[in-house]
Amino acid sequence: MAELQARPDIDPRLQPYILRAEGLQLQGQQQYVDAMEKLTVALKAFDGELRRVGQVTLFQPENDLRAERAYTLIDLGRATSTWPTRSGASGPGRCPGRVGLWARAAFALLTSLPLVIYLAVYLGRAVWRPSFWATLPGLDWIIARLYAVGARYYRRADADLERYGQPAEATVADEGLAALYLALGPCARSGALVIGHSPKRAPP
Repeated sequence: MAELQARPDIDPRLQPYILRAEGLQLQGQQQYVDAMEKLTVALKAFDGELRRVGQVTLFQPENDLRAERAYTLIDLGRATSTWPTRSGASGPGRCPGRVGLWARAAFALLTSLPLVIYLAVYLGRAVWRPSFWATLPGLDWIIARLYAVGARYYRRADADLERYGQPAEATVADEGLAALYLALGPCARSGALVIGHSPKRAPP
């Protein structure tokens, strides 16, 4: 990729795609911080191309370019939410029984209410389920923020693909968001079941 970038005859309109490919290569090498940085640069490069709409001939039609930008958001979501999982951070390995679940959930909600409110902005209504609260003792604010940012990327990509991509393409973002819930542990799995029924709203 570095050799391709260095070629003087490379079409500058290919820059966002090359940057994204470099980010995916880093992600495959489990260099998640570097991958997120590279994918963020790729996203800005796509934004730069979109600002040139009507001024130059685009490499792709505008809607296709916006869909490619959405796929870059999905890649960012995947890198951001995979990092804590690979580092060993996740929810409990098994979900307690009904009595244990309610006891654990009630205690977790009392001690982590600000965290629940924060996650609700990005993860949606599933965080208000008592089964989700049982995952909170395994989360700190840093890990929770990574999951929240990953979910934000997925939801923005979902909204963009619904608008600019093919109807089936938005399911890619939904699948990524479902995988994020599963990574939080068995107590959060109910969140994966309500994704398809959640409003198509991109969080801030």
